Amino acid sequence: MGSIPADHTDERARSQSSESPKTTTIAVIGGGISGLCCAIGLLKHHHIDVQIYEAAHAFGEIGTGLTVGPNANRALELVGPGPKAAFDKCRTGDLWQSHANMYTENRVVGDCYIKGRVAILGDAAHATTPYQGQGAGQAIEDAMVLEALLGKTKSIEHIPDAFAAYDQIRRPRTQRMVTTSRESGQLLC
Repeated sequence: MGSIPADHTDERARSQSSESPKTTTIAVIGGGISGLCCAIGLLKHHHIDVQIYEAAHAFGEIGTGLTVGPNANRALELVGPGPKAAFDKCRTGDLWQSHANMYTENRVVGDCYIKGRVAILGDAAHATTPYQGQGAGQAIEDAMVLEALLGKTKSIEHIPDAFAAYDQIRRPRTQRMVTTSRESGQLLC
């Protein structure tokens, strides 16, 4: 996994010295691709303090290779230069033969991706089979949309509206992808 380029973090440090105090704290639970992309994107918004909580002792490569299509590539660019540069620097093919046939079970999670002051994204919201190569891409898109919406909030009272918009925008697309990926797999297997 790559790191945020120095110019991105230096820019944030310079801008913090002249910014107003943080008005909102966002906790990101999970350091997967969607959690990290969302957290990195939130760093652009000076009124938001973001904290990442991850159970793993260290970040490292796990699982199989992933496909990042055109929409997800654009979402990476919109999240910020760091995630896109890290992905471009570190991308490889599926090099782990022992992981070649590991697929997650697809599922559609309930009738919403939000509850109160919690929003789920990535595999927590819509784990899918690999038959359309969209799991990671959908997670990145989730992160970009949620980051953009939270960036527009000016106080904690606006977060429920941002979460509701995120759910309305992302859930239909991601659930359609889970369903069509499963259908593609049924045709192939």
